[in-house]
Amino acid sequence: MRALAGFVAFLLAAGMALAAQSAGPRERIDELFQSSFDRIGEGEWERAESDTREVLGIALDQLGVLYAALERFDEAERAHREAIRASVAGGSTSLLGLTILYLRTGQYEKGIQTAQKILEFNPLHPEARHTLGKIYFLQGRFGEAVSELSDSYRLRRGDLSVAYTLALAYLELQRPEPAAQIFEELKETLGDSPRLRILIGRAYRVTEFFPEAVREFEAAIAMDPTVPRAHHYLGLTQLLWKRALAFDEAERAFRRELEIDPKAYFANLFLGAILTQTRRNEEAVERLRLAVEMSPESPDPYAQLGQALFQAGEYGLAAQALEKAIELTPDPSLNDFRIGRSHYVLGRTLLALDRREEAQVHLERSREYKQAQSRLESAELQAYVTGTEVDFRGLVGAEQRAENPAAVILNFPAPDPETAAVFERTADFYRLAAGNAYQQMARIMTERGRLERAVHYLDQAVSWEPDTPGAFLNLGIARLKAGDPAAAVVPLIEAARRGQSPEEAKQLIANLALRLVEQRQREPAGQAVAFLLESNPEVPELHLLRGHLEAQQGRFGEALEAYRHTLRLAPGLPDGHYWAGTVLIRLGRLEEALTEFEAELERVPDHPKALYHKAFVLVSNQRFDEARPLLERVIRLEPAYADAYYQLGKIQLEQDQLLLATANLETAAYHAPAAAHVQYQLSRVYAKAGREEDSRRAL
Repeated sequence: MRALAGFVAFLLAAGMALAAQSAGPRERIDELFQSSFDRIGEGEWERAESDTREVLGIALDQLGVLYAALERFDEAERAHREAIRASVAGGSTSLLGLTILYLRTGQYEKGIQTAQKILEFNPLHPEARHTLGKIYFLQGRFGEAVSELSDSYRLRRGDLSVAYTLALAYLELQRPEPAAQIFEELKETLGDSPRLRILIGRAYRVTEFFPEAVREFEAAIAMDPTVPRAHHYLGLTQLLWKRALAFDEAERAFRRELEIDPKAYFANLFLGAILTQTRRNEEAVERLRLAVEMSPESPDPYAQLGQALFQAGEYGLAAQALEKAIELTPDPSLNDFRIGRSHYVLGRTLLALDRREEAQVHLERSREYKQAQSRLESAELQAYVTGTEVDFRGLVGAEQRAENPAAVILNFPAPDPETAAVFERTADFYRLAAGNAYQQMARIMTERGRLERAVHYLDQAVSWEPDTPGAFLNLGIARLKAGDPAAAVVPLIEAARRGQSPEEAKQLIANLALRLVEQRQREPAGQAVAFLLESNPEVPELHLLRGHLEAQQGRFGEALEAYRHTLRLAPGLPDGHYWAGTVLIRLGRLEEALTEFEAELERVPDHPKALYHKAFVLVSNQRFDEARPLLERVIRLEPAYADAYYQLGKIQLEQDQLLLATANLETAAYHAPAAAHVQYQLSRVYAKAGREEDSRRAL
């Protein structure tokens, strides 16, 4: 079932992806954009919104298809989901895209649920039934698969993918007659050809109708003896059907395949395996070395080469090949523990090299894997243990995993580099269309006073297409209008970097930087300041803001460096010395702080904060008589300066001037009622004055 599941995987999105390159969707997008602009000019907001939503539905749905074709599945899923949210009209198409996506990524239950949503509204939707049938098939629910695929086949009689999977489902149910009828209809509809015969033969082969498979491959060869892989498939089917009895027939088939294509990997591999089993070791080694060169990351050719070299007595080389096969099989369960055969042969090889301890390890491992294969038939187990026959079923599994038959079923392989480049360019167009449509939705929402929705749509615009003209600038402005200045910084920076009205963006960032520093929103403020400094490293005010940010984060040394750099750029900048003094206090460098405050006061003698902090330093140094007049001067300049009353009250308390201390501390408490340090000093002065109850209350 696992190999068969890989065999029927397919890309239903092929037609849709190719349609993405056509002019139709693009023309419709242009029409809808023009209509939306016209409606806006006429003030018809609802109709403008409807047109814009339809643009989103088309653009995002096409993106989903293109990303799926490029195997960017997460982006494809997001695009289809956003298309469904954006436009009711495009919902069915995007639901189908999601269903196909879930099929391709093995999310079968999600795929079933999504397909059923389509069928609720349109029970005759052929693609939904087709995809649902494929999912049931891959789940092994063949009866349900037949039911869905039959309905789809009635609606789309000539569809190869539907017909082929339906025939496979019938074969899985051991009903070859309706499968054969479908194959005959395909021959009539599509025209009988060697390639169609090979496709039919493969269906019979994977479902183990071997005589029928041989008949189809022989018919393909009769039509064209040079058709690629027909001889290979014939030889392989004969081996699966008759095993060792078919060695001669299979060998002839593989040799004919190699006449057509000497570098056919699997033909070399299988021919080498047959030659090994028939003890023609010299040619076997030659064929298997070719296979190793063509697929150096596969364990199978190394395993077969090791067997052939062992039989030829080349024990050293055999050991190397077998060890490589084991190294390339990190999980033995992935090939049903068939690597145990290589452990067995390697054990015997190591015995021949007199490396007995190593040999015992591999022989024991071989026995363990033999037990893990208990579900195999007894004959296969016997062949495995004795080494009398190559396990061709294991090699077939490797072939089916490597071949990617999905490309054969729909003739839509993974895109080559040139096609992928076309898809990428097409996706660029639809991403830009989506970005412009989201920006148009934001404009409509802004005009209707729905700023949060406008922000959401602009977020989507820059997410889908960062190069949407003006989108980052508009997003930053919208976030400002919505009352979220911190969130506005990043889009405004991006707008400036992308040249979206860079001077306007920089001015907004500068205003924001000051505002955010004052609000102590350190991260967005830091982003704003750092960006502005990149292009304006000699602007002193920016270094002043940088100093504030460093100080807010407790990095006082860095803050001091920023303030002093500010003063080097502009010695007379207001508050420069004052701020340097404040961080020097935090660093415990009080005398240097005093010098900075005095420098600030030389420039502005009535600078209240510089006066206060100079007094603070003097109080800290017990220079009360010098500090007291400074604090009184601060209070005259700013009568509500709570800390000035507090420091003055502390001095008076230390000097036992209890009435004055009480008055100043109570005034400080009035202006700063939540300040714990003020209440603490009040409790002390009340206690000294004998006011025990007031002291307890303050404490």
